[in-house]
Amino acid sequence: MKQLTPMKTLKLRLSALLFATAAAVVLADLSAAEEPADPDIALKPAHVIVNPWRFHIPPTKRQGVPGIERTAKGRLWAVYGRDVESTRNYQVLTRSDDDGKSWSDAQLMILPSRGVRAMSASIWIDPQGRLWVFWGQAFGAQDGRYGIFAIMSDDPDADESQWSAPRRLGDGIMLNKPTVLSDGDWLLTSSVWKTDNSIKVYASNDQGESFTLRGTANIADPKKRGPDEPMIVERKDGSLWMLVRMQGLAETISTDRGKTWAPVQRSSIKHCTSRFFVRRLMSGSLLLVKHGPLDKRVGRQQLTAYASNDDGNSWTGGLMIDEREDVTYPDGVQADDGRIHIIYDHQRTPLGEVLMATFTEEDVRAGEPVSDKIRLRGKVARLPIEQADARVDSQPLAAQGEFAGEVIADSVLLQTRLTANAGLDTNGDIPGAPGVACFEYATDAGFNSAKRTAWISAKANEDFIIRAKLTGLKSGTAYFYRALIGRDQESFRTGPTRQFSTLPGSQVNRDVRFCVGSCMIYERFMDGTSANKVPIATTDEDRRLGYPAFAAMNELKPDFFVGTGDIVYYDWPRTKNRPAATALPDLRKKWHEQFRFPRLVDFFGRTPAFWSKDDHDFRFDDADLTGAKLPAADTGIDLFREQLPIAPAGDRDTPTCHKPHPVVDGTVRGLTLNNCERLWLQASWAAATAR
Repeated sequence: MKQLTPMKTLKLRLSALLFATAAAVVLADLSAAEEPADPDIALKPAHVIVNPWRFHIPPTKRQGVPGIERTAKGRLWAVYGRDVESTRNYQVLTRSDDDGKSWSDAQLMILPSRGVRAMSASIWIDPQGRLWVFWGQAFGAQDGRYGIFAIMSDDPDADESQWSAPRRLGDGIMLNKPTVLSDGDWLLTSSVWKTDNSIKVYASNDQGESFTLRGTANIADPKKRGPDEPMIVERKDGSLWMLVRMQGLAETISTDRGKTWAPVQRSSIKHCTSRFFVRRLMSGSLLLVKHGPLDKRVGRQQLTAYASNDDGNSWTGGLMIDEREDVTYPDGVQADDGRIHIIYDHQRTPLGEVLMATFTEEDVRAGEPVSDKIRLRGKVARLPIEQADARVDSQPLAAQGEFAGEVIADSVLLQTRLTANAGLDTNGDIPGAPGVACFEYATDAGFNSAKRTAWISAKANEDFIIRAKLTGLKSGTAYFYRALIGRDQESFRTGPTRQFSTLPGSQVNRDVRFCVGSCMIYERFMDGTSANKVPIATTDEDRRLGYPAFAAMNELKPDFFVGTGDIVYYDWPRTKNRPAATALPDLRKKWHEQFRFPRLVDFFGRTPAFWSKDDHDFRFDDADLTGAKLPAADTGIDLFREQLPIAPAGDRDTPTCHKPHPVVDGTVRGLTLNNCERLWLQASWAAATAR
């Protein structure tokens, strides 16, 4: 095993003039015209700039991935990334001397050379009371090697903390805090993403003077590999339990102090593909912070804390820290008085909020606030108000969410609509908004090695709808995607993560799960009466969230949804005061009001769909291609193609009803047919005149 160089005790004692000079050199480096070509520049440490002048801190539109620590005297330290998930990633360190009520300007900035990414920082107070700052480096976005770098301060409570020279500890990305074992050894974990034996366990038995590679853990299936983000706790029987991010939560055990590890296996704890936090509390219990319930996988929302008395075999409590979407990447520390501080980020763009929650183990076990020490959503950092809020106010939104349509083994259509409002306006509509958008997609929710579609402009004559076709996809594969939306390509926000799975292809025989739906009469649902005037149980919550059937279908986790027509009703309610829709703005309004419901946004953000029209979402009851009654037949056909992802943008030839679509061999739209039935159905389609 490779022995790393002992730590040098050289301290950086630079004057403010030298700090400013160093920053100027770095900024000049960042503005160099040519990209560096040598990946070994990532082996050199980033520039560590102490007390940076705020004008020397590069602006950013995206920040998060935080870490937190607390000194023996009560000072809180926080680190977080700026320009996260980009090749311009850098880190800043800040502190609080009033329990997080206020936070200082940046005390330190870790700014890499051009072409190098400084990422995934972690901070840790060691048993000697010294503060360590760890970060990862890579050439470009990912270089297949990475590197753990560290600096250390002997006195993190000093007015002006002094820092050791940066040094490289080993390969990989660390992200999470080290673990001190009962024999005094330190273990830190890292990951060389998506490789064999990607999880590295480094050990130090000399209080951090040197580190050696002690062991590795492996994720056998290459398709399930990702950033790993492992964390270790020592169990009471002396074994080591490692939790791993693996398209959810996974685990492995070592019984020889980390030298060898069992194969990484899926954990029984349900979780999304995102960072979690696990740590031993002073009471001896374990604390776990994750997204959602223990037995249910949710997205990056519902950040919740649990406690365990039996080393993770069972868990109690369930304190909701933050229920909102886009709350991610918790890290934590426990104070000497028992208070627990959890730091996390919210909406890395456009808000860039870094938040802190404070609570006790008692609160966690009760599953609700019971102590007088609880404090939630305390602000650590946020993108400048004038910067973030101005973008929110002027940026287009996507009130109707995103859709995946016409998914097959190797392609899919993605769609969103740029809107001026987040909900209905005074006219009961959701106006569109000009702007641009593209889609980012990957096979993991962390969007590692993600691809992007071309930017597309939202146009009024297309109802501000953005649609892109993805091709060359892998069959039978889960994909994650999100819309990047903005006024222009330089100023955009990243939407929530959505997902779909490609179909397995004609050579694979497996069961598929799908749902079929039609006849969504919006007015009847909102009025609370059926077509024959019989009352239906539409609650106020339903009117706000939308049809309960979509929540029920979400629980079934279907492979896809089939909409078989009458998705909207142009000819309802047909009263004097509320006449049928015939003009284009009123026809489009029917789609806007229907698909803005949160239950539909959530469902179609998880479930790809196939669509065909019937009469009410074409023209009117029992309509065909004939007659002069409005809306005209061509209008109905064109509008159906416009509003739903059934064909690439601009395609005027794809049929809008009775359209065959193979799912697997011998199956059409989920209906298994024998040869005679299939021949009859194909002949019927060929002879059909419906468009």
